[in-house]
Amino acid sequence: MEKALMSGLSRSEVIRLLESTTGCRPSEKLLSRVQKELDRRVKEFRERLLRGRYQYLFLDAAWAKDIVGLSATRICIMTAVGVTYSGEKEILGFERTPVENKDAWRGFLSRLVGRGLNPSELGLVIFDEHNGLLSAALEVLGDVPCQLCWAHRCRNVRKSVCTSDRKLVIAGLREVYQAKSLRAAKESLRRWCAQWRSKYPNVVASVEEDSGLLLAFYSCPDLHWEYVRTTNPIERVFLELRRQQFGCGAFANREACNRAVYRVFAWLNELWSGKDIWQTRARRKKALTSAV
Repeated sequence: MEKALMSGLSRSEVIRLLESTTGCRPSEKLLSRVQKELDRRVKEFRERLLRGRYQYLFLDAAWAKDIVGLSATRICIMTAVGVTYSGEKEILGFERTPVENKDAWRGFLSRLVGRGLNPSELGLVIFDEHNGLLSAALEVLGDVPCQLCWAHRCRNVRKSVCTSDRKLVIAGLREVYQAKSLRAAKESLRRWCAQWRSKYPNVVASVEEDSGLLLAFYSCPDLHWEYVRTTNPIERVFLELRRQQFGCGAFANREACNRAVYRVFAWLNELWSGKDIWQTRARRKKALTSAV
């Protein structure tokens, strides 16, 4: 019963499932007791004190269907993933919101800080290009370096240029973010802008304007560059969430949604506990170098 409720099934669906498999209807008292215990765990997860020293903070949101039937709507699940100075990854929290905007992110970030996230220890905050998120991050976290996701920027640039130019345009941007130093990246960016400015002035102006936010990752150790220049680490969290949960359809109610998200996020945190992602990446890099 506990696993069924954690998967997002409603009370009525759990009752039908148990009746069909066991031939017995669970009592309302038992159902209520199990639900209260699960909701207590969700609350504890979302309100727990954050005791780690977080070097990087990834921010993004997943979308899901809420409520079954004709009244179904889409809801946003804002999520934060931190990486500590010892290389341990952790999902710090999640919150549901009907709309993803500056106010929603500001409230979410404020509550993370209230739970123990120390903005002065953050080396970089990584997120996509959602309007309002940058403003909310600067407002709540202060003067913390911010990194825009290169995957999202390349995707947006690709949509904005002619089909015949896409391959060359993106190849030029790849030279920028794969450069071996900040100086080399700036030089590659200068050449890219000069090549495409006359044909795509708005696209080039946008990249130039955001160049500081796109190249912020170069202030980090070079072993970390590939990892922190995109939101891929948090996108993989959502991929697992969709694989295990979102494929089932809409959630019956707010509580069912929270239980299902908590189940996957708590499992991932347990999976990552005590593991140093930088050691893993260093070994992989050494192996690739030796192979060459």
